[in-house]
Amino acid sequence: MAGFWKVFINEVLDREGDTIRLLERAGCKVILGRPMGEYPGYSEAEMIHLAEEVDALMGASRDPYAHTVMAKSKRLQVISKYGIGVEKIDLKAANEYGVLICNTPIEEDVEAVAEHTITLMLALVKRLKKVEAHLREGGWRDFSIEPQDLWGQTVGIIGMGRIGKAVAERLQNWGVKLLFYDPFVEMSSLKTKGIEKTTLDALLRQSDIVSLHVVAKPETYHLLDREKLRVMKLTAYIINTSRGEVIEENALVEALEGGWIAGAGIDVFEKEPVTPKNPLFSFEQVILTPHAAGWTPRSKRKISEKAVENCLSVLKGEIPSFLVNREALPQWRQRFAKGV
Repeated sequence: MAGFWKVFINEVLDREGDTIRLLERAGCKVILGRPMGEYPGYSEAEMIHLAEEVDALMGASRDPYAHTVMAKSKRLQVISKYGIGVEKIDLKAANEYGVLICNTPIEEDVEAVAEHTITLMLALVKRLKKVEAHLREGGWRDFSIEPQDLWGQTVGIIGMGRIGKAVAERLQNWGVKLLFYDPFVEMSSLKTKGIEKTTLDALLRQSDIVSLHVVAKPETYHLLDREKLRVMKLTAYIINTSRGEVIEENALVEALEGGWIAGAGIDVFEKEPVTPKNPLFSFEQVILTPHAAGWTPRSKRKISEKAVENCLSVLKGEIPSFLVNREALPQWRQRFAKGV
């Protein structure tokens, strides 16, 4: 009932408060948690306590949305997730308790991540990190810092979802050969011209740049392990703006130490937040960013708005636009929205 909904935002993304006011005007009592980017986050026990009497949860991927959180809450109808990935949410438990899980796969986020991916590609190929350090140390143009061309290279895209497609589309007319691996995508569904579907091993063997765009799930855990990294060219670069678990990080360190690959551009890590003690920081040929590929003002604003829209749709008894677990609908209807 409007006026009695409680919404706990465990990771506060909207610093200006515009979307928080939208919730309040719709009749919600909003409880604000820790700001996004603040660590440590909430423990499972803290989340159980904080979610016990709320109708909705909103946040990103910092805190656990575990089975116990949903089991202990008598009122929880919806978890409205900032961003695309839902790997921190126990979907089986959500289905059992009729909790609708929503995400925000907005175009603004897709565009931001695609741009960031290509930025990392160019920075690595042009050796910007080394070139700038050389200049700061008093050096000038010489044979030790020759940038490479992206033109003529083979770019392999693993995962041809919305972001993978956006990267491929932006690389058209750049003079690169495009390969992709995705067992769930057929060539006929692609608008991108001049791209070739291949196997994972063939992509790794042929590509000068390998870019990862898959979701985190059991099938993609350590998709690039020690064995797969050994297949790659010694001159190849890896870009990961998807999820850290997709690459076996210890194997990546070993590959960089052993010269199995030329370098990497990494925005996501197996354990986040990453600290300067992570051995990846020790490599000149690696560029690291703090899971910030989609972290633009335009993207954050739209994500916040869509997360609120999802949340309010469910609380009003409506099916939200971006529902991840449709299989939870029967139990949700039985518990909260009979007749919908």
